[in-house]
Amino acid sequence: MIDGVSILVVSRGRVKLLEELFKSLERARKECSLPTELLIVDNSDSDDAKAIEELCKAYDARYYYEASSVAIKRNRCAELAKYELLYYCDSDCIVTPNVINEHLIMYEDASVGAVSGPVILEGRENPLVKTLSETSWCNCFTQPMKHPELEWGTTANFSVLRDVFYRAGGFNTRFPNKPGGEDVDIGFRIRNVGYVIKSAPDATVYHSNKTWLSFKEVSSRLFSYGRSNVLVAISHPDRLIADINWVAILLLVSLFSLILTFVVGFIALIVPPVMFITYILVSSFEKMILSKQALWKVLLVELLSVFESFGTLAGCVKYKTLKPLYRQVMYSKFQEHGTFPDNQIKYLNLFLSLLICCVLILI
Repeated sequence: MIDGVSILVVSRGRVKLLEELFKSLERARKECSLPTELLIVDNSDSDDAKAIEELCKAYDARYYYEASSVAIKRNRCAELAKYELLYYCDSDCIVTPNVINEHLIMYEDASVGAVSGPVILEGRENPLVKTLSETSWCNCFTQPMKHPELEWGTTANFSVLRDVFYRAGGFNTRFPNKPGGEDVDIGFRIRNVGYVIKSAPDATVYHSNKTWLSFKEVSSRLFSYGRSNVLVAISHPDRLIADINWVAILLLVSLFSLILTFVVGFIALIVPPVMFITYILVSSFEKMILSKQALWKVLLVELLSVFESFGTLAGCVKYKTLKPLYRQVMYSKFQEHGTFPDNQIKYLNLFLSLLICCVLILI
């Protein structure tokens, strides 16, 4: 039986956002049917750390300092927790009043080891964040509203039984100190030890979209996603499907073109940029036709996906593996990317791009 709920938050800076979270959690804790505690594991700079420690005193929270990665801090939270249910929430979120009770309801089923609730991005909007909200990068936040069970859940709104958490091995501390991957990894391992991850569609959390508003921040985030994808692939080889990283093909073609300059001259150097432009345009037109979205939107998404692909290349170098260049993680059974017909269209695009390049060289 669940004896209480330990609310666990890791933080760094974001003092004002953290105070908004505390205010919302204060209401949710009062509404909760079981005892609760609030733990903060923080590694802010000294001024922010002092401010957060004062916030903890005001909102009945326990403060701990841990100068380490996000995964290590989340594991530290679990070690310090005194209750059976561990509820994780991000520091830049606002929870709804009944969020904890909605999680608790799902544990009436003995097969459930973890619960995930929807995360809604809110705040100032611009064309970039509106476009991203329609992609797989953000769709994962609302999966609990669409499907009763999940393969994993985002840690912005995620609970897990303490015993299940330790059976699954906790968070993998190999993941870098940037967003992405560690929540997928622990979700897969919870499923692997025989437990269901249940959706709580009414357990809503609102997440600040501040870090999704600029091209620079999004490209950095996607690069991190690509790098973390390599660790997920290494840890879960049973969840890989055939899928080529087209940027890796582009780099091979670039190398071949450089060698080819000794045969046909510098004209060979036009192949890589032409292939890049051709692939992006052909892929964008294909997705525009299938999704019926504006060309500029699909073109933007295609360009951003290049950063994720380069992140995967960097991860392959760092973790000394080539498998993620031709195999991709199947994150969900509802996933479309990486499956038929998406893969076949990608291969056709690559073939057309190379064909056009060859014709240009011959001309």
